[in-house]
Amino acid sequence: MKNAWLQPILTDFLSGLDVYNHNADYLQSNDKHFGEVRTATKHNLGEHPQFPPSINRENFEANVKLLMDARESAIDQKAPLYFSDGTARRHNKNDPLIPEEDVVAFHSKTEDEKREEAEKIADLLANRLPKRLHDRVYQFIDMYFVRRRRFKKHYYYSSMKRSCNFHTHLILKELAEYLYIPLPKFIDETFLAEGWRDWNAIRDEMSLVFYQAQHKFALSYRAAAADHSDRKQVVGGASVLQMTQELGSIRRQANGAPQERERGVNRGAAPTKVHVKYNAVLLSREGLAEIEEKYKQETSRQLFIDNLPIDIDEEELIDIYSRCGDIESVRIFNRRPDLDPGNPIKELKKQISRGIMMEKTTRTPIYAIVKFATDEGYDTATGADLRVFGIIIQRHAVRSIKKEEMKSLFIENIPRGFFALDLEYKLCKVLDPYFYVCSGTGGHDLAEPSSCKITFPSHEAACFAYDKLVEIDMGSDDCVMNWMRTPRDAMNYWTRRKVGAAK
Repeated sequence: MKNAWLQPILTDFLSGLDVYNHNADYLQSNDKHFGEVRTATKHNLGEHPQFPPSINRENFEANVKLLMDARESAIDQKAPLYFSDGTARRHNKNDPLIPEEDVVAFHSKTEDEKREEAEKIADLLANRLPKRLHDRVYQFIDMYFVRRRRFKKHYYYSSMKRSCNFHTHLILKELAEYLYIPLPKFIDETFLAEGWRDWNAIRDEMSLVFYQAQHKFALSYRAAAADHSDRKQVVGGASVLQMTQELGSIRRQANGAPQERERGVNRGAAPTKVHVKYNAVLLSREGLAEIEEKYKQETSRQLFIDNLPIDIDEEELIDIYSRCGDIESVRIFNRRPDLDPGNPIKELKKQISRGIMMEKTTRTPIYAIVKFATDEGYDTATGADLRVFGIIIQRHAVRSIKKEEMKSLFIENIPRGFFALDLEYKLCKVLDPYFYVCSGTGGHDLAEPSSCKITFPSHEAACFAYDKLVEIDMGSDDCVMNWMRTPRDAMNYWTRRKVGAAK
C-alpha cells in the first residue's frame, strides 16, 4: 500500500477510537481563526518511512543549504521577486525592495544563526507539504534564486499557487518572510483567508465522507455481531471447538476437497503462492493494558535464540546458557525429527575425503525460547556480545534476541483453499474484540497464501495471539505457526542435505 502510514489511522477512526495525541504540539497559523495543521498522532508516524514528512527529510541537509543560498541571493536584490503583479506596480523602482535595516540585520547574523533559521523553514516545509509539492517548491527556489533562471512576470504568489495548489496558504507567509519578499498589508484577510476557506471547504467535504464511512462500518460490525449472537465472544470464553470447525471448513467441501475459484488461468495450473503481511491494529486500549499486565510477568526474563543445530536438545541448551544464570525453562521450536535420516558422520567424512563439501545454509530453521530465573542471568544472556556475535554451538553462531524485538507471528504451510481475504476475516474473528487484522500489502485478496506474517504492537500482544491461534485447526497438520520465518531451504537442512555453519 503506497500510503500504508494512513492504514492504522483510518482503522482507528472507523473503529471509533481517538486518532490524535492531544498532548502533542501542532503546527499552527499565526491567527487561530485560520485553524491548525495537525501532524502528531498516537501511531508515531514520524518513524514510518512512508509518512510524507519522513520522506521530505531524506535530503534535509541539501535542502537547508539550498535555502541558505537562496536567502543570500535574495538579499542582494539583483533580480528581486515581487509577491504579485500588484505589488510590483506599486513599488517605486528607485526604492530598495528590502529595507536597509533588514539587510544590515541579515549580514550581522552568524552562520549558525542563518543555519538555524534555514532549518526551521526546512522543517516547516517538510511537515506541511506532500512529497510532490515539497519537491516543486524546492525546484522553484533553486531555479529562481540559485540558478537565477528568471522570466518576465514571475511572481511569488502565482509561483506558489502553481507549485502547491490548495496547500499554498500553509507556507505562503513564512517562506516569503524568510526570503525577504515584501508582503501585502492585508495578506491575512485576503490571500491567506481565501486559502483557508478553500481548505476548510475541502475538509468539510472529506469529514462528511469519513463520517458516512464510519457509520457504515459500525452498522456492518453490528450486523456481523448479530449474525453470531448465538455464540460466545471469541475472546474471553469462546468455544475452541466452534472456531476449529469454522476455520477448518473455509472454502472446503464436505469431503475435504478444496473448492476451486475462477482465476483466469489455464486449467491445471498451480495457483500462485504468496507470502501475505498483516497488521494487527489495536481496537481497545483497555484490552491491551489487560493483555500486557497478564503476559508481562509470564514473559519476563525470557529471550529468543536462533540458528540452532539440528541435534540440539533442551539439556544441552540448559548446560550452555546456565553459565549466564539459572534457567527456568527452555522450549525448542521448528524441529522435524520425522525428516531426519540420522547423523551421517561417516558419509560426511567420505565426502570430505573425496573433496566434496556439503552445501551450507545461511540460517537454520530451529530456534528456542530460554527463560531465566533471575534478572542477572537474563541481562548477561542479552548483553551486546551475545546479541551481536553469539555463542558458537556445533559450528553455529547462536545469537540472543530480546523479546521486545519479537512482535510478529508467522503462519506457514497454509493449505490450498484458504484465500487471503478469508484468512484475514478469520484472524479478525479470533482476535476480536482486541485487534483488527488487516493486510499491509494489498492486491492479494484473491491469492492463496502459502504463509503469512502478522505484526502486533507489542511482544505481549503477540503472545496473547499465539495462545489463541495455536489451538486453531487450519485444515492441515503441516500448517504451523512460528515466531521466526522458516528459511526456504529448511527442508534440505532437516533432511541433512545441507549443514548449518557459523554466520
